[in-house]
Amino acid sequence: MSNVKEIFNILLLSISLSTVLITLVSFIIFKFRYNYNKKDKQGLYQLKGSFFKRFAPHLEIENAKVVEERKLLARKSMSPQKKLIITFASFTFFIFAFLSAENYLTFRKQIAKNNKDANRIKQLVRQGLLQKRDFNPLKTQATFEEFFTVRQKTQYKNLLNAANKLNVVLIIDRRNSEKNQPNYNIAFERWKQFLNRNEIPYRISGISGIREGDFIILPQLRYLSSEQIAKLKESVGKSKMLFTGLPGKSNSMNSIVQELTKIKFIENKKTDLFLPTQLIGTMGMPAGLTLPWYPLDQVQIPAGSKELQSFSRVSGHNGEPIEDYVVRDFYSRESGVTWTMLDPLEKASFHADYFLLALITRGSDSSFIEIANWKRDENKAVFSMTVDSEDKFERIDKFLELFKKEKLKASFFLVSDLMNEFKDIELKENGLFEFATHTNDHKSMLSKTLKQQFFDLEESRFDIEERVGSRVHGIRPPKEEVNEEALSAIVQNGFEYVFGPNKKLSFSPEIVAEGDIVFLPRTLSDDFEFYKNKFIIKQNLMLRAMERELDWIKSSNGAHFLSLHTQIAGEDLPFKTIEMFVKDLKRDGLWITTVDKVSTWWREKESLEINSNGKSVEIRNHGKDTVKDFDIRIYNPMNLDSSCFKRGVSSHSEHLVLRVAEIKPGDSVSLCVGD
Repeated sequence: MSNVKEIFNILLLSISLSTVLITLVSFIIFKFRYNYNKKDKQGLYQLKGSFFKRFAPHLEIENAKVVEERKLLARKSMSPQKKLIITFASFTFFIFAFLSAENYLTFRKQIAKNNKDANRIKQLVRQGLLQKRDFNPLKTQATFEEFFTVRQKTQYKNLLNAANKLNVVLIIDRRNSEKNQPNYNIAFERWKQFLNRNEIPYRISGISGIREGDFIILPQLRYLSSEQIAKLKESVGKSKMLFTGLPGKSNSMNSIVQELTKIKFIENKKTDLFLPTQLIGTMGMPAGLTLPWYPLDQVQIPAGSKELQSFSRVSGHNGEPIEDYVVRDFYSRESGVTWTMLDPLEKASFHADYFLLALITRGSDSSFIEIANWKRDENKAVFSMTVDSEDKFERIDKFLELFKKEKLKASFFLVSDLMNEFKDIELKENGLFEFATHTNDHKSMLSKTLKQQFFDLEESRFDIEERVGSRVHGIRPPKEEVNEEALSAIVQNGFEYVFGPNKKLSFSPEIVAEGDIVFLPRTLSDDFEFYKNKFIIKQNLMLRAMERELDWIKSSNGAHFLSLHTQIAGEDLPFKTIEMFVKDLKRDGLWITTVDKVSTWWREKESLEINSNGKSVEIRNHGKDTVKDFDIRIYNPMNLDSSCFKRGVSSHSEHLVLRVAEIKPGDSVSLCVGD
C-alpha cells in the first residue's frame, strides 16, 4: 500500500516539473522570436499571433491609444481645402440621398397611378369602349345613297298587296280632253306608268263605265260634263274615288271635289313658292320626307280644317309653311273621296310611289299596319338641343347647368383637343346628356387624307370615351362638310350616325353607307343663321323664330335638332333667350331626346318587318339589338280579327294603337291572333 502512494507522489511531482519546464521553454522561444519592446515606424507594437494578444493585452491597449492620438492629431491638422471637400461631399451625399428617396416615392406613386389608370382603362374596354378598329386604305369611299331597309321593303309589299285587292279604274275622258289640256294627258300617262311598274291590275274606262266597288282614279280632270258629275255623285258611298288636280273647276265656282266632300278650296296666290314636297310621316312614310315633286296644278289648294282626317303640308324653299293649314292631300271618309295635288313622277321613285300607294290604301279603307314614326303614337315630332363646343369651350358649363336644371336632354359635340385643356369641367353621362365628337381639332375633314381622318377620329373617340365613360355613337363634321371619303373614315371608326347638313331640306333621317350610318339632317335655323339674320341681337326676334320653327316641325311630324355653338349662343344675350325658350318649352306631343337615341330608334325601326294575313299581325326583328317599348298603328282595324281590340289598346279613334313590349334579335311577336 505504501508503494502505491510513493508511486502516485512521484507521478504528481513529475507532472509538475514537466509543466514548469514546458512554460520555461515556451518563454525562451518567444523571447528569441518576438521582441515585444520593438515598435514599428508608426509607433505600434507588433502584435502577431493570437497567442501573444492573449498574454499581452496591455500592449493592444497601448496600440489603440496611439491610433486615437494620431486621428485626433490628423483632425487638428486638416487643411481648409480638405475640410471644404469633405463638407461638399457630405452635402452632395445628403442631396443625392434626399432626391433618391423622393424619386423613389414619386416612382411608387406613379406606378400606383398607372395601375389605377390601367384598371380603369381595362374596365372601359370591358364596357365596350376604346375599341380599336382596323383601317382599310382601299375603302376610299362610302355612299350617301339611301339604303332601303327591311321595313321599307315589307311595308311597300304590304301596300301593294292591299292595292292588288282593289278594282282599280283609271278614268279616260275623250269627250273633254281638249278642255283638260295640258295636265290631263300628262297625268293620265303617268298613272298608267305607275300602275304598270307596280303591277297593279286596273282597267281603263270612262266615268259612265264605273261600277259599285270600284276604286276610281280621276287624274287632272278640270272639266266634267253635268252627266259625268251626276254619275260621280251617284257613286258616292258605293265606290272610292281619288282625284288629282282640280276637277270641275271650270264648271262652276266650286269644284266637283268641293261638292262631294264639302271641303272648301282657296286660291293659291304664291305659285312661285311651290318647291319639293314636304310629306308628313303617315301610312309608312318617313316623317318630314322631302321629294323633288312639283304638282302639275298650282292654282287652287284646299283650305285645311280639323275635319280633315289626314293631310300633308305644303313647304316653301326655306322650310316654312306658305300659310297655316294648307294641305297637299286629304281623305274624306264620309264621301270616300281622296284628293291630292300630286300625280306620279315620270320615273320610278320609291318614296313617291310609296306615298301614292299609301293614298290608295287609305282611300280604299283597306287595313294597313305601320310602326309609329317616333316610337310612341303620342310623339308627333322629335326635338333635341345640340351644342357644338368650339371656341370658348369653357362656356359649355353654362349649357350643362341649364339643361340639368330644366331636366332637358341634349347632345354635346366635343372638340376633343379643346376638351383636354379643361380638365376641371365635369363631363359625365347622367341619363340626360350625350357626348359625341366634333373631331379632335375642328379642322375640315375635307382638308385631310383618308388616313388622317381615320386616326384623328379614333383619337377623338378614345379621348372622349375615356373622359366621359360612355360610348361615342356619332359625329358632327366641322362646318357640316362631309363627302364620300370622310364618310368612309366615319364608317371605319364604327360610328353609328352623322349629324350633318340638310341638303335635301328634309326633316327625316336616312340610312346610308349601305346600312352602316344613320344620317340625321340639321333642320331649320341654327344660332349661326340667327346671328346672320341679326335675330340673335334682339331677344324677342330670336325667341319668336325658335318657337315658330318648333311649331312648324310639329306640324310636319319631323325631327328638329336645334344646333347651338359655345362661341355664339354662349354669349349673355342669346343664352338668356335660350334660357327663356327652354323654361317655357311646350313638351306635349314632343319626343325630347338626344341625337343618339333618335339614331338608335330609326335603325331599330327600320330592322322590323310587319306582315298581316288579315287575321293576325306578325312583327319580326331582323336587327342585331332588342327593340323595346314601341307602338304600332292599325288603320281600319275592323278588317282584322276582333281580338286585336283586346290587346294593349291605348286609343281607338282613327286608328288602333298597340304597344309592343320587346322583340329580341331574330324573334317575332304575333299580335291580334285569332281565337
